[in-house]
Amino acid sequence: MMKIFSSQMLHQWDDFTIQNEPIASIALMERAAKTCTDWILAHFSGHHFAIVCGPGNNGGDGLAIARLLHLAHQKISVFKVQSAQHTDDFLINLKQITSLGITITENTTDFLKTCTAQTVFIDALFGTGLNKALHGQAADLVQTLNDTPGIKIAIDIPSGLAAEGNLADFSIAFQAMHTLTFQSPKLSFMYPENEMYVGQFHVLAIGLSKAFETNTPSMYQYLQAADIDFIKPRAKFAHKGTFGHALLIAGSKGKMGAAIMAAQACLQSGVGLLTTCCAEIGQDIIQISVPAAMSKTYEDTIDFDHYASIGIGPGLSTSTEANHILVSLLAQYTKPIVVDADALSLLGIGHELSMLSANSILTPHPKEFDRLFGHSDSRAHQIQKGLDFAAQHQVYILLKGAHTAIICPDGEVIFNSTGNPAMAKGGSGDVLTGMLTAFLAQGYSSKESCILGVYLHGLAADLALLKTSEWSMLPQDLIAHIGEAFHVVTKSRALA
Repeated sequence: MMKIFSSQMLHQWDDFTIQNEPIASIALMERAAKTCTDWILAHFSGHHFAIVCGPGNNGGDGLAIARLLHLAHQKISVFKVQSAQHTDDFLINLKQITSLGITITENTTDFLKTCTAQTVFIDALFGTGLNKALHGQAADLVQTLNDTPGIKIAIDIPSGLAAEGNLADFSIAFQAMHTLTFQSPKLSFMYPENEMYVGQFHVLAIGLSKAFETNTPSMYQYLQAADIDFIKPRAKFAHKGTFGHALLIAGSKGKMGAAIMAAQACLQSGVGLLTTCCAEIGQDIIQISVPAAMSKTYEDTIDFDHYASIGIGPGLSTSTEANHILVSLLAQYTKPIVVDADALSLLGIGHELSMLSANSILTPHPKEFDRLFGHSDSRAHQIQKGLDFAAQHQVYILLKGAHTAIICPDGEVIFNSTGNPAMAKGGSGDVLTGMLTAFLAQGYSSKESCILGVYLHGLAADLALLKTSEWSMLPQDLIAHIGEAFHVVTKSRALA
């Protein structure tokens, strides 16, 4: 997985690369600038570029990018912040760019006179080392840039944002449409509070040391396609019993759609046998809608131990009947269960969370998370609460949303890289529950099930979006593309 490092570790990564490649720091800066320039030219060639440079190495990156854009025959304007102190690499790039006759201004008014609504502003003011709020002229400059029409690109990190913090910790940050970040994403990119500043981030490899990345631990990871390398091949003589029998406890009056979508997703994700359990009122509906599934009612005697995995919650309701079956499940079943939706609400009403079997998977969206664990004022705060609970009870928590966080009992947090805003629609979570239940039934560990579930869930949505829109995509479209998501992942592994 791609590790997400703190700002301190990022600087150590640079230093290790410089010492062990070996490569001069100015050459590494040139490499980074060349990579950024190539991306910028691929997307915005022919625009006017306005590069805003601070006094440190982030500003040095900006000066190098400005020089390379000039040499590529692009129209540029360069602004430099007034400062009595500069890094050595900044001064080297300053000398190089002035030798080309390029004018650099320190006057904001003169600089902005050259800009139009089609100008591409490149923020190279402050990098990942920022550990305090912008103030004074720096804050005023960033506010002016935010208020000025144009296309906005940040180099490595939007100025004013810390690598591992929320903007709430600071005061103001550059509002980028695109952030070109070096080698790995920053933790702050995973937080919804920072979306309006980060925009779309693009991870650009600049050749930092692989040895450092491999040997330096980080509790935060970013899930990649290459990490989905453990999907089990299917033997020629395998049969339905080979791939597990799952039980989905889901559905109630007015909410049978949730049960149907969870069941369909479970079957599309490879489970051998599926039984659904719902209120009597939903029996005909589920049997007609999902003919491949067997069905039971809450009134039936259920031997929970008969099932390889159990998922509970989609459309369940919080009725006395639903509460009774959850209590019975928690008391009798010792294998991991998937807990979602109404079952999470029932847990939050007063059940002993310690009754959860080890390695169970909880799948709250942010509001459900707060109902379970109390209000949090940020995603970082939620993740810390989740880590504390996961460690205490030895369970997995999927905090759903863009970059769904897999919070593991060993302290690791894995952020997903697939998915899109079209998934923000009722039913998407029910699909995920069905998928997770299917993977547990097939013998994947809880961690493997979480990784497979969130990655393939998001990938299916990305594939579906190619044929529809963010407004019109339905959870059923997502289900219909689970098979293609499997194909994409297994094909990429076969070719690797």
